[in-house]
Amino acid sequence: MARPQRIPETQLSRVHRLEKKLDEAANEGKLEEAKLALDDLKTILSKYNHQARILQGYLKLYESALEAWDLGLAKRGFEYVRQGASKNTRTYLEATALLAIAHLRDQDLQKAEPYIVEVLKNDSVIKSEMTRTNFRKEIIERFDQEGTLAALSKSDTESYSKTKVHQEAVALLMEGKNEDDLQEHIGARTPQSVKDFLFKIDQFGKNILPHHERLLLPSPKDIVNNKQAGRIIFNGINRPLKN
Repeated sequence: MARPQRIPETQLSRVHRLEKKLDEAANEGKLEEAKLALDDLKTILSKYNHQARILQGYLKLYESALEAWDLGLAKRGFEYVRQGASKNTRTYLEATALLAIAHLRDQDLQKAEPYIVEVLKNDSVIKSEMTRTNFRKEIIERFDQEGTLAALSKSDTESYSKTKVHQEAVALLMEGKNEDDLQEHIGARTPQSVKDFLFKIDQFGKNILPHHERLLLPSPKDIVNNKQAGRIIFNGINRPLKN
């Protein structure tokens, strides 16, 4: 692959404008606008061999498709990014994690498993052991959230909507209760089938980790108690979109 060339100042300002436009459209779920911005951006970046930067743009586009629950497009897109990116890059690692999430949203743990393994066993992208440990902890929590919310959506979407949960939070606060009480409440009314799926995801991910990292995290058995399950659901519902 040819080395990236320096982008002239006359073109660089346009690149920055298009990247900002892509970010804003992707964050707002405007896929067509994001795609148009990326097409214009790609024209410039290709001319100067900035392939990695193009792939980062595609990653933003397809993550927006994931957030819009266009899972077919998201899966194809993440596969495309994985094929184009070097395996020792953060772009490849993120595309792999997001592809696992897309399969979890389909409640297909079997298809998600190889990508989860690849993400959690990767020691080459994140060099710092502390940073890598924190990343693995956060991505396991994300996998838990995504799988649990997908399982809930199959049973009772309305009861676990962001609006409904916030209404319950206000009601509990007016009774003098706090966020811990809300999480306990959410967990208590979570169907057992959803907790069983959460247990399977959490156990699978944590079994991949080195023993010393597993010791730092709650066990899968503890994860499915009412408070912990409620916390995972609450945090998943309120998870901000990536900028």
